[in-house]
Amino acid sequence: MKRHPKFNIGTRIAITFTIISMVGFSALNLLNIQYYKKTMLRQNLKQAEELVKLKVTYRIIELPDDIIVSYNPINKENLILIDKLGNSYYYFNNSSINEDINKLAIILFGIESILFICLMLLNFQFTNKFITEIETNERFLNLLLLSFNHKICNFLSSQRINIDIVKQDGSERAIQRLEAAYLKIEEEMTRTLQLVKTHPLKIREQVSIDNIISQTINYFENDLSNRMIFYSKSNLSLEKPVLADEHDIRDILYNLMDNAVKYSINYINIRLSFKSKGAYIYIANDIVLESHSGTGLGLEIVETILKRYNGRLSVRRKNSYIVQVYISFK
Repeated sequence: MKRHPKFNIGTRIAITFTIISMVGFSALNLLNIQYYKKTMLRQNLKQAEELVKLKVTYRIIELPDDIIVSYNPINKENLILIDKLGNSYYYFNNSSINEDINKLAIILFGIESILFICLMLLNFQFTNKFITEIETNERFLNLLLLSFNHKICNFLSSQRINIDIVKQDGSERAIQRLEAAYLKIEEEMTRTLQLVKTHPLKIREQVSIDNIISQTINYFENDLSNRMIFYSKSNLSLEKPVLADEHDIRDILYNLMDNAVKYSINYINIRLSFKSKGAYIYIANDIVLESHSGTGLGLEIVETILKRYNGRLSVRRKNSYIVQVYISFK
């Protein structure tokens, strides 16, 4: 079965608006040309009638080429009867007016075509950008909802185990785990709500990626278990803050670190490198050979946020899981 191309709402609106505009302007131009033609014809007929009267009265006036004199009636589409004086029929040849009108129509059509193309491009760019932004925002909020729902489900699942342990022996360690888990989910709820509140209105400020990486590492410290975490920096001579919304940078690093903690076994290696136009963040971790990939919600959220800052995300999975993120300084 042949599939028809699908256009987004912005494209459909742009095409519809352009077609309506073209039909409207074409109809308006047609009316203007008809009015101009009738006006020109009326003026020329009036002048021709005056010349014919002068010719009949004084007989010394030369009639122009578009006035034709005949002793017999002539039935031609381009000839208009001015008057019948004596035995002579005087006709006005409107071919020159039709030629002028055709030239004018061609010029107007050319100008109109250029204007339509410019209008279509501008309208398409504006409408498509507007609709794309709405769709992106909607998708981003859906991702946040799915991610938050996923975390809540994981939290409830882990708490069932902790509650069973507390019921059995009431150990202090199990109670501490319950308390830590509740504090963590509360912090995640606050972070998600803050992200929703500030979206899509973002405040650009100077943000230190180094500080946020250190804070993110501390946040996941209790989840590392026996895993080793290494953090290094390079090209420090080019180090400078990025111009971004701090909540966005925190959310990027949170999701990257959350993935690394979730799927690593022995180590997590983080490296921050500065270039002339931006910063690169490399996060590598070993992986369980038989592990299955997750839903990808975290990385999709990261990729959506990075688009606001002309950033990039690349993932490579071989003997280890490597994520590379680029964030522009501007």
